[in-house]
Amino acid sequence: MIDENIDSNIAIIGMDCQIPGATNISQFWHNLRNGIESISDFSKEELIESKVPLDKINNPKYVARRGIVNGVDKFDAGFFGFTPREAELLDPQHRLFLECCWHSLEDAGYAKRSSKTRVGVFGGAGTAWYLNDVNNNQSVKKYADATSIITGADRDYLTTKVSYKLNLNGPSLNVQSACSSSTAAIILGIQSLQTYQSDLILAGGVSVQYPEKVGYIYASGGMESADGTCRPFDKNANGTVFSRGCGVVLLKRLDEAIADNDHIYSVIRAGSINNDGNRKVGYTAPSIEGQKEILLETIELAGVTAENISMVEAHGTATPVGDPIEVSSLSEAFRTYTDKKQYCALGSLKSNIGHTDTAAGVISVIKTSLSLKNKEIPASINFTEPNPNIDFGNSPFFVNTMLKDWKNSTDNKRLALINSFGVGGTNACLILEEPPIQRRLECIGAHSHKILAFSGKVPTAIDDYSKTLDQFLGSNPEVNLNDLEYSSLFRREHFKHRAYVTFTDRDDLLKKIKSTEHIKKGLNEKDNRRLVFMFPGQGNQFVNMGLGLYRKYPVFRKAIDECSELLEDELNLDIRTIIYPSSDNTDGQIDKTYITQPAIFMISYAQALLLKSWGLNPDCYMGHSVGEYVAATLAGVFSLKDALKAVSRRASLIQKLPGGAMTAVLLSEEDILPLLGKNTSIGAINTMGLTVVSGPYDEIEKLESDLSNKRVFNKRVPTSHAFHSAMMDPILNEMEILFKDIKLNKPNLQIISTLTGEELSESDATSVDYWVKHVRNTVRFSRAVTTSMNISPTVFVEVGPGQSLESAVKRHLNEDHEHSVLGTIRPDSIKIDDCEYLINAVGKLWTCGINVDKDLYLSGENPNPVPFPLYPFQKKKYIVNPPEPGINAQIDDDDAKNPDIGDWIYLPTWKKTQNIDVLIKQHSNNSDDNTTRLWLIFMDEIGLAKSIIKSIKNIEEECIIIKPDKEFKKIDKNNYSINIKNKDDYNLLIAELVSTGRTPNRVLHLLNVDNNTDDTNLESCIDAEYRAYYSPLFLEQAFIDNNAMNDLNILFVANGVLDVIGENVLSPLKSLAIGPSRCISREFKSISAKFVDIDAVLTNELELAQNLISETNFRCDDTVIAYRKGNRWAETFDKTYYDKVPDSDLLYKEEGTYLILGGTGGLGVEFAKHIANNVKANIILTYRTPLPERSEWSKFIAENPNLLDSEKIVALMEIESNGSKLFLKQAEVDNYDQMKSVRDFAIQNFGSVNGIIHSAGAAGGGIISLKTKEMSEDVLKAKTRGTLIIDKLFGSDSIDFISYFSSITALTGEASRVDYTSANSFFDVYANYRNQRCDNTTISINWNAWSKVGMAARWDETQLLRRRKLYENENSSIPGIHYLSSKNDVEIYQIGFNENNSWIFKEHSVAGEHTIVGTSIVEIFIKYAIEKFKDKVIHLKDVYFLKPITTPPNTMPLLRLHAIKEDKGVKLELVTAKITVDSDKWDVVAIGHLEFEKPTDHELFNVQESINNLNGKKSSEQMFTILLDDGKEVLKYSDRWANLNWKYRNGNDYIIEQEIDDKYINDFDYFNLHPAMLDTAVANLFRDHTLELYLPYSYKSIRFYGKFTKKMYATISLKSDMSNNPNQALFNINYYNSNGEISMKISDYSLVNMSKGGLSENQPIINIKKNQDSEDYILPDEGVNVFDRIFYYNNGTNVVVTPFNLFKELHNIIHDDISESKKSMDNESNYERPDISSEYVEPTNEIEETIAGIWSQILGIGQIGINDNFNDLGGNSLLAVQAISNTSQAFAIELTADILGDAPTIKSLSDHIMGLLMEDLDDIDIDNILDDI
Repeated sequence: MIDENIDSNIAIIGMDCQIPGATNISQFWHNLRNGIESISDFSKEELIESKVPLDKINNPKYVARRGIVNGVDKFDAGFFGFTPREAELLDPQHRLFLECCWHSLEDAGYAKRSSKTRVGVFGGAGTAWYLNDVNNNQSVKKYADATSIITGADRDYLTTKVSYKLNLNGPSLNVQSACSSSTAAIILGIQSLQTYQSDLILAGGVSVQYPEKVGYIYASGGMESADGTCRPFDKNANGTVFSRGCGVVLLKRLDEAIADNDHIYSVIRAGSINNDGNRKVGYTAPSIEGQKEILLETIELAGVTAENISMVEAHGTATPVGDPIEVSSLSEAFRTYTDKKQYCALGSLKSNIGHTDTAAGVISVIKTSLSLKNKEIPASINFTEPNPNIDFGNSPFFVNTMLKDWKNSTDNKRLALINSFGVGGTNACLILEEPPIQRRLECIGAHSHKILAFSGKVPTAIDDYSKTLDQFLGSNPEVNLNDLEYSSLFRREHFKHRAYVTFTDRDDLLKKIKSTEHIKKGLNEKDNRRLVFMFPGQGNQFVNMGLGLYRKYPVFRKAIDECSELLEDELNLDIRTIIYPSSDNTDGQIDKTYITQPAIFMISYAQALLLKSWGLNPDCYMGHSVGEYVAATLAGVFSLKDALKAVSRRASLIQKLPGGAMTAVLLSEEDILPLLGKNTSIGAINTMGLTVVSGPYDEIEKLESDLSNKRVFNKRVPTSHAFHSAMMDPILNEMEILFKDIKLNKPNLQIISTLTGEELSESDATSVDYWVKHVRNTVRFSRAVTTSMNISPTVFVEVGPGQSLESAVKRHLNEDHEHSVLGTIRPDSIKIDDCEYLINAVGKLWTCGINVDKDLYLSGENPNPVPFPLYPFQKKKYIVNPPEPGINAQIDDDDAKNPDIGDWIYLPTWKKTQNIDVLIKQHSNNSDDNTTRLWLIFMDEIGLAKSIIKSIKNIEEECIIIKPDKEFKKIDKNNYSINIKNKDDYNLLIAELVSTGRTPNRVLHLLNVDNNTDDTNLESCIDAEYRAYYSPLFLEQAFIDNNAMNDLNILFVANGVLDVIGENVLSPLKSLAIGPSRCISREFKSISAKFVDIDAVLTNELELAQNLISETNFRCDDTVIAYRKGNRWAETFDKTYYDKVPDSDLLYKEEGTYLILGGTGGLGVEFAKHIANNVKANIILTYRTPLPERSEWSKFIAENPNLLDSEKIVALMEIESNGSKLFLKQAEVDNYDQMKSVRDFAIQNFGSVNGIIHSAGAAGGGIISLKTKEMSEDVLKAKTRGTLIIDKLFGSDSIDFISYFSSITALTGEASRVDYTSANSFFDVYANYRNQRCDNTTISINWNAWSKVGMAARWDETQLLRRRKLYENENSSIPGIHYLSSKNDVEIYQIGFNENNSWIFKEHSVAGEHTIVGTSIVEIFIKYAIEKFKDKVIHLKDVYFLKPITTPPNTMPLLRLHAIKEDKGVKLELVTAKITVDSDKWDVVAIGHLEFEKPTDHELFNVQESINNLNGKKSSEQMFTILLDDGKEVLKYSDRWANLNWKYRNGNDYIIEQEIDDKYINDFDYFNLHPAMLDTAVANLFRDHTLELYLPYSYKSIRFYGKFTKKMYATISLKSDMSNNPNQALFNINYYNSNGEISMKISDYSLVNMSKGGLSENQPIINIKKNQDSEDYILPDEGVNVFDRIFYYNNGTNVVVTPFNLFKELHNIIHDDISESKKSMDNESNYERPDISSEYVEPTNEIEETIAGIWSQILGIGQIGINDNFNDLGGNSLLAVQAISNTSQAFAIELTADILGDAPTIKSLSDHIMGLLMEDLDDIDIDNILDDI
């Protein structure tokens, strides 16, 4: 017998699943009933897209099958309140579990529930593989911290995230027991319900991996199936298939579920959990004893016997060992109760969908519940013959192999047992019972028309919902429509986007749900809106108004009847006979005022009572004219009887008056008043700008005529009298007598008076005078509407016949959805049922957020909740892909220089990639496949473009075709010609297209696809440069100049350029297009460009055309690719090792002759020395810049020992001293005659040249948009034409080697160096070209940067005096700052160092490096200003330290000052040099702006008085060294910094005295301010506030008045709160000399915390790291050593040399964005803007753009407008902290933590920041800022 006690039983009232083959339980049941196997087979393409390695795919044991959910990378982030960034980090398991939890609540009708309902969550998740992908993806860490990553992807946070997002306050626990996790979660949830810790329980599990379409390699004897088919209990069973899935059930105590009439799927009678312990052969093995024990325990707890159980849903793993053990344990347990055989159906869900791991148990529960609910047992498929180790014949079980009715042979209820066990031995068992027969209430329905309501968080959800509802109704014909209405209106959570359908029956609903015309939509933008009932006056009456309501609704009918009876004495008739006549012949009585006004009152009053009876209780009343009587009656101002008497008397009195007219005029009250006649009045103002004039017929007619003549709109209002005009005056006395006899009361609800337009006060409401004026004065309805709207967002409801008030209110509304208006009684013009019109109004009120009361609206009926279609999530792709194989896999975290130079070698090579279409699928985030494309195609010579155009037209996209010609010409809309050598033609072309709205976003530049005529002769070189370099450059400039860069993808296509698979290089000059391809995206992230080299001779042109089209849709790191015979190739590098070369095998020959081009440059001299150190040789050096005559060398060196030229001369003399002969030849490498002269010299004197090193060139510089032909030509000519000239002159000679000194920049591209990149790319390609044609060895070496060690100049006063003589214009005598040259508005000065000033770096070290103290940079700026602009107050502004200036031991820093004239002063740049392959490169290390002011008087500083006023504490500690925690020195000073005598402190304010020791007194002869004093002033104060390390960053303002003296005083204020913002410290400092005179005023001296990383990594700031301008780069002796190894091993025509990890360098360079804010905007994973109330308004200035970029990076949203609210975008408190921090750093200001509360939009935050930036600025400063913005 079964124990029928239900106290401990649990009902399953809601369910949802996402599993293989089914996204909901309906689909799941369909698949089960039809015996469908939902295991997916994966194609090779799908596996490749999932990044399965080819070797694994091709493994014969690879099984390409699995059950998948499909689309787990997509998620409705906005629905659950995740930002796109957060959604990316969220494990797909968390996403599915969240969705299933929500749907389970919806399914049960508990998504909307009382806040007191305690909902618990119990669940388990599979292994968090996604966490690895997220954590290993380096780009993620740019915008997410460790906490965000862990909480988003670790399974520990599965259930608590559901509780948080769904606001559930019951227990929330993760349950992990492997395969039995979700069953165990259900059992723990049951216990929580039974102990009353919870009222509802969500329980389930999820197991998902991404990518999904991944198979496995079968291992004999393992758990997985050999063929991807799961065959539980079958003789051919050989393993399971691990699948993906998620399931959740909602549990409730059974007695409560029955009492609440919940929909019940099944009843859980009992559940138990145990563990096997060690009673088995191994940890992963099952145990018969453990399983048997849990079965018996569960059966006993359920109060049943095994004989009652007629279905078992087994674990059924389909393994040869596991199945027999499970059946054995089941049999032993059942035999305890019965000996019956084969009476119980046995099955396993795994045969249908595979093993869903942690979700397996709950999905089995869902299957079993559906079976019990539907009284059917689905087949266990894939079963043919039983496992021979299972004796089914003697067991209680049979394998159910077909769908069967679940017949019950006894009176007992159907029972099923679910068996579940997990690896590790946790067994879980449940017994389920069929649902009870519930009391289903049959409701007749209170309304003839019903509402089906549905809503969404975004508009698209509404459209999807309507389709889902259509499908639901079609497949569920039995659903009760009253239940459906009830469930949709009262059992669902309602979102802001709302829709409804009104209907009468099933057919009507099916018809309307398919039609957008009948689906009414609304937007509830504001919650808790006021409800205002508006009552109309005269003019909307018609016969039978509200008749349908009178017949249907007793409340309405009763009110009409009561009013009619009360009016009979007044009217002497039954007014119902006029309103609802028995025939059509009414003689127009309804339009007579004495009938009209009482009739409208009655209908309005009755309708108000009907609406109130449904729980629609207004917050306010408002009545137009006589309609205000209804408002007053409902608000208790007077009784119904008195109201009817007043209305009737008023109407009768008016009826007796002479007739008049009213006309509506489209003028304001102010404009119309002067035009009115004597007896004409303003009758009403219903809406803004529309005035109703009232008066005698003649005056109204004259007014109308005058207005028409003036073309002013006017229209006659159909009325019998001139209401609210002087024509009402005759009845006013009688109205006064009438109201004196009526008791007037205070309103019990707010009324907005239409007489005053304001709230009706108690004094007015109870004033007879008010009600008399009410007849005569203007109706100010428009002002009343405005008053209500100003109180709060309002829903206006016209309660009465017609739509006049609704129309008037609509004119007051805008598109912000803050206010709404609707009518409730059908006007005469609309011919539909009255009830349908009213129910439509109820639906519209619901869309406005105002709902009827359930019990009142349903008239006490209690319909049954029905499972309703679940919310259609609007999913988008959010995924973090695993790190890419290849280069990324070879990146480590070591930034250090490799000490083994043999390990510096990388050889460029090629790798075959996947087909481009496969790559696009694999990297869908990088694909622009859905973009609308407009093509710009530059035609080639051999017909490739024609094939491309044909393919593009086949996909119905538009092409614009460009042909080379003599000039720009528009042939037609899609055909143009240009002169490819004329930059202006490109600009004309793009400007023309942009202006016509046809901006191209796909460009195929095919000018370099030709028949491969030789481009290496000097005659054709110029044309080749134009096609390959200038044409791409001009094209990019045109797009930039016309701001047409959005989503721009460019392919520069050429043929015959690269050696990929051993083919000949035919046209090396075409390689110049590589520079524009590599560099454009470094400067403009919105532009993607590639250089594509194709087969020299085209074959399958259509296939190639399609590949090129696809390439434009794929953005990737590869900027140079190749197509060979249909295959796609990309660049890569092979790392190799070159051991040391034996001295005997060096390539240099005794008496050999070596030509070094650019030989007197830094590298040229080093290689000349190296050759001379190894052999006695003839060394010819070419040079451009002259040196002193050879006869003057010794004298020059003596006079200028530290001059760079002296260094070179010493090196040259050393060469000769070693026995080599040195020959200097002044020659330009691109000048044929000069180079021929060099060759002639070599041949005539030495017979041959043995080796050539081409190190000549110019470094270039300048962003693409400003690059001129002249600038580029200076860079290109030495390497292109120069190389061709050398080859022509020496090509036939027998030369041992030729080396081109290329750069790593050729491989990476670099912002501002497009020409340099192109020139070096040509070197690399030409080396290959030459090797294919010559016997001698030519190698192009891509050097990384060389260090200035050994080549750095040591500059001092003597040296600079000599250098000055080299320039004609010598106009400066600033000590230590020496004029060099000037060009345009820039003057260049050299900074000299000697024993007087070198202490500023020799005695100041950072991290062990000599580093110039920052305050000395201020000194340099001031020194320049004092000497240049005497007798003015110097004002330095915005001084920033961009990089540290470090110097190796025994060297002097090489510094220059650039003074750049500006409109209001001078911009100062301090630059430093480092040696590169081609030339000195100058880096800006500090900047500032110099302005001047007139001298002003200042009060003298009184030391003692100031100390007294400060009232501070005195101390005198000194600080010379700052140590890190590990004891390493970070900052170290000499005793020059020991200059603090004392300091007085009070809080953040100080007074200090400083004094320089007498031994340093001479410092003041050189320095205006003393750098050590200024540095010490603040450094010694930090110990009072922190022990962390701070370094200088900037000065906002420095005013300099006079030189420092030996003793100085300073007042110092710490402005910033370092406890709240430890990242930055701000000081103000005033300096006074010993006489009390002001010397310097400093505002906002900023230092940043280097211990905490006070600024972001991309902010300019001193970097405490080893000096990479010195030994970290290639040292000269290292470089020449590597050079020897390269030619000794001779392994390739191109060799890359770098002391660092090349793969990491490439990755860092490629992904190094211009700025943090720009980076976020260009991030590939920025998502669409969410659906929020504010319209998108783009940023209008740099501040707004920067904030938008920061928000975009943090939130992951690509388009953020200036009026968007941070919280509306998904921001929360944690994200706000990050946003505030990044914004503070970006603007170098302090923002408080709560600023986003006060300024939550970009616009408001920008205004706030602007205010901070403008503090302390004068008018000129502010004007400049505003001009910039």
